[in-house]
Amino acid sequence: MKNPRLGCSTCPACGETRHTPDETLGIWAWEGICAGFNRCTRCLSSYSNTEFTADQIAKWYSERFPYVYYSDPIHYLNATNRIKFLVKRQWLPEADHVVLDIGCAAGLFLGALKQQVPAASYAGVEFLPEVAAKFSGKLGFPIVTINEIGANTADMVFMWHVLEHSLEPQVQLSAALRLCKSGARLAIACPNRHALGFTKRGAQWVWCQAPWIHCVHFTANGLAELLRRNGLSDFAFYYRETVDAFHMGFLNRPDWYPVRGGRLQPTEERPLEASETRYASPLHSCRFWHHGNSLRRIAIGTALSQIITPRHERSELICLVQVP
Repeated sequence: MKNPRLGCSTCPACGETRHTPDETLGIWAWEGICAGFNRCTRCLSSYSNTEFTADQIAKWYSERFPYVYYSDPIHYLNATNRIKFLVKRQWLPEADHVVLDIGCAAGLFLGALKQQVPAASYAGVEFLPEVAAKFSGKLGFPIVTINEIGANTADMVFMWHVLEHSLEPQVQLSAALRLCKSGARLAIACPNRHALGFTKRGAQWVWCQAPWIHCVHFTANGLAELLRRNGLSDFAFYYRETVDAFHMGFLNRPDWYPVRGGRLQPTEERPLEASETRYASPLHSCRFWHHGNSLRRIAIGTALSQIITPRHERSELICLVQVP
């Protein structure tokens, strides 16, 4: 069954039909399909120029996407950095809140947030039942599919790097809003199309992934237009540098995060060094080779890049939304 997308000539963010080929993001091949990206002339977001069916996308994630990678210690460091951002912006849940993390994978972010606000109620949301079953309960909260959550349930919803994976982000956002109570708060994060990684490395940057994985690369203008199309008007944008975008992007570690050719696999496992135990993941199902770079040094490098990178060219775009 074909995904009911507007079409590969229409920007999924703002709905504009005028576009140019985005040659900086390359051409990608998978199972006989060659695909690339268009660049919207209105909001400057980039999006897949090829129609993929929902079944094709589900098949790729079911067979190839290494969800276990998201239990690695570097993603626990990512999760704790997200908590620091939320503390700074006073965007933490209250004790009686119901909190959902859509696209939670192993649930490391909710696990870190639960340590910060233990009295709130937490649930992770995944799109494939086998992924939800694999990680559910390991960090003290359930992980379920989105269809198992009732409408008007959540006081706070997080979508960390979810919308860019959707062929139809407007449908994905509408589904998330269905779960929100009136007055709920929604946090959305995605790669920033204006980031230095796209500008300097193009298709070689770690967050420039195949058009059946990262279907849309948003700009702030594009994401703002998507929010307005869903009836949202009270939101603010922030820009952040992240551990994975910096370490695997600018230090160019293709053997750690090999996404070329549609493959994404963990590399050699090893015990954590003493300097890394501070950031050890609560899930110890796998550990990845860090090429002699301790997580402490990676964290310092990421913090420095946050300082020296111009704000609008940082890797991650975050939008905090007040739901009416």
